[in-house]
Amino acid sequence: MIEDFNQGWKFRLSSQRKEQEVDLPHDAMLYSKRDPQSLGGAGIGYFSGGVYIYKKNFEAPKEWEGKHITFLFEGVYRNAEVTINGKKAGGFHYGYSSFDIVADSLLKYGEDNEIIVKADNKDQPNSRFYTGGGIYRPVHLLIQEKERFLPHLTRVKTIHYTPAEVEINIPHEGGEVYYEILNPDRKKVFSSNKDSETVKIPNASFWDDVHPNLYTLKAYLKKDGKVIEEERVRFGIRLLSWSGKGFFVNGKQKLLRGGCIHSDNGILGACSYEEAEYRKAKLLKEAGFNLIRSAHNPMSDHFLTACDELGIYVMDELSDMWYKAKNPYDYSLNFMEEYPEVIKRMVQKDFNHPSVIMYSIGNEVTEPAEAKGIELAKDLTEHFHKEDNSRPTTGGINIGLLLMEAGRLGLFKQELGKEETKEAPKTTEDAQADKMSSEKFMDIMSGKIPVNSTTYNMITNVMAQRMEDACKVPFADTFCTPLFDTMDIAGYNYASGRYELDRDLHPDRLIIGSETLTGSLYKNWSMVKNNPNVIGDCMWTAMDYLGEAGCGAWAYEADGTSFNKPYPWLLVDDGALDLNGHLEAQGGYTKTVWGYTDKPLIYVRPINHDNEPTKSAWRFTNAIDSWSWKGLEGKEATIEVFSFAPYVKLEINGKEVGTEKVNGNKVLFHAHYEPGILKAIDLNEDKSERRESSLVSAQGKLKIFIKAEKEQFRNGEVAFFEILIEDDNRQVESNADTLIQAEIENGKILGLGSSQARTEDKYYEGKCHTYYGRALLAAKVFKGIVKIKVTGEGFEKPGTLTLNIR
Repeated sequence: MIEDFNQGWKFRLSSQRKEQEVDLPHDAMLYSKRDPQSLGGAGIGYFSGGVYIYKKNFEAPKEWEGKHITFLFEGVYRNAEVTINGKKAGGFHYGYSSFDIVADSLLKYGEDNEIIVKADNKDQPNSRFYTGGGIYRPVHLLIQEKERFLPHLTRVKTIHYTPAEVEINIPHEGGEVYYEILNPDRKKVFSSNKDSETVKIPNASFWDDVHPNLYTLKAYLKKDGKVIEEERVRFGIRLLSWSGKGFFVNGKQKLLRGGCIHSDNGILGACSYEEAEYRKAKLLKEAGFNLIRSAHNPMSDHFLTACDELGIYVMDELSDMWYKAKNPYDYSLNFMEEYPEVIKRMVQKDFNHPSVIMYSIGNEVTEPAEAKGIELAKDLTEHFHKEDNSRPTTGGINIGLLLMEAGRLGLFKQELGKEETKEAPKTTEDAQADKMSSEKFMDIMSGKIPVNSTTYNMITNVMAQRMEDACKVPFADTFCTPLFDTMDIAGYNYASGRYELDRDLHPDRLIIGSETLTGSLYKNWSMVKNNPNVIGDCMWTAMDYLGEAGCGAWAYEADGTSFNKPYPWLLVDDGALDLNGHLEAQGGYTKTVWGYTDKPLIYVRPINHDNEPTKSAWRFTNAIDSWSWKGLEGKEATIEVFSFAPYVKLEINGKEVGTEKVNGNKVLFHAHYEPGILKAIDLNEDKSERRESSLVSAQGKLKIFIKAEKEQFRNGEVAFFEILIEDDNRQVESNADTLIQAEIENGKILGLGSSQARTEDKYYEGKCHTYYGRALLAAKVFKGIVKIKVTGEGFEKPGTLTLNIR
């Protein structure tokens, strides 16, 4: 029997005595003070670290004595230490790995017991991005007889799909096994009393991104004819194959429309709520993604379950670092001693999830510049294959970064960014790129600055295309080939210039763009479609996230000119989806390039600024889907239309602005803002009209509206509500932002915030400033009548919403 063990905990900082009641998951870092002098800096959004103490008292009934009692922790960040009744019980360093605590000999049966979890996150910096802190993923209590199923080890593996055949393994200690297989319609299609066998599934329904059909294995353990334990495992009939000719799921070639995401859940911090993970996956699926790369750590079980249900492929990634530190206190301190166990636990978590189609052995590591690193890459792949031989390995390998490391080691003398330049710089940007290249390269060579992902990102922010071009040099191939030979699929970060080169040099090498710039998608996707050895593209990033403050922003503010932006910047400010899940222009562009829209999509760059922004290379547009700019009549607007038609015509209130030829699925128009209807019309080659879409301005008095994202909720569910500033026709106004405050009856506010990247709002306070007319409320709702009220400065009446939770 497995029980929820997430309620009724007490929490405190080690430096304090005062405790507070909390339920899990809980992100202690989210509640810490944000400080311009934060040791974690821009990487973690200027939050503070700490040592977090969690305590829970619980009764261990007398009838538990003689049973097998295990606590299952899905994730504690970080350096977790668990004690039970004052005795050390176990723990784990890696904050993204699950671990188990066997408590049989530590419990006092028939008495009160105490479990304490200490998470030590005080040493900063320990990450390049926001991690959260504490017990941020769920905890479970597993109560078993001595005869029991072995946790995490029941496996269902597809070995054929014509006919459908699966391999069943149900490890157990003692007892007798009986199991049933239910099809996606919940009908029994097979049963057996064997714990290991190969089974043919009649009239099978396969699992893939288009048809995510899920079967259920219901296993029962019996003793003396009585069922003493039940276990359920969902699985898909899904067989992977790959070669230089492509990547195949059940024999069908798949092109992977990918995006990278970090693991946080925006206004909820790092908390892995089931509903939040499902919502995130659903929004990504609706945006056109069929692959998510878990950058740069193992994904939560809740997110993988959502991907199983929705039909999303996952590249699950091991770690952001190996034995070379990217920050002074990061996981490189423990990686070498723990990686075999981390891989084992990662595969145990992932194995039965059909969504997981490949493992990434790491991200942008520089160790492979030396022989020891190549051997480690080989060993990581072998460990994954030992635990699971049904999935390929890959890695987020940054060729440019490895060339920089090679230069530092004296293996490569040519200055990066220069090898493809034939003419003198002609622009200020080119001159700045040359200066940045020379200065940073010399600093790297002299050892003044380390070679790591942050170094690379800083240079790329100034000279993105030239860093990609640098990867084309012949030395890049000879230097990196031994590394790519250690993995099944070569993952290229920001090196699409090598796709066609390596198609000819290495015809059997399968490549995935493991990390690419969104602005390069049109070019990259063309290569994916035309080169079977390139199986997909993972844009950075699919969804905005906490930390790496302002690195992806188009910043209008005076403090926004640097790569890592100062306090109070909080979000990276980049993504196909913004922090709250609203589809941004970059998301509209990806849908268009992938052919996932049947009409032109219109976006407008914000016109409520008087200066040009400082632009990050990671974002290619900051436009939003709005033609509502109250009080800005007559101001010039830049309008972006994404289309796959030959031409687009633009109209404002029925008057033609112009007709332009579409280039790379996009076209720009310039016009003066005039409230009303902004319309884009797709035109054929003969200029006949094809399809159209429009944006409509908000008019008249504005109000606060609350929009529930679902019609019905369960008791205790985490529910999400959009807070919108709109007119009576429900058009969002983008230039009337205000401070709002939320209240809830028969519920609990978990987070309220907007997608504004530069902010001092605290998501847990129940108040925030809207951003372009939008904010998001997350709250637990309970059985009965739930009433939500949102007030706003300058608004006479609050927005209200009443729900009946049955």
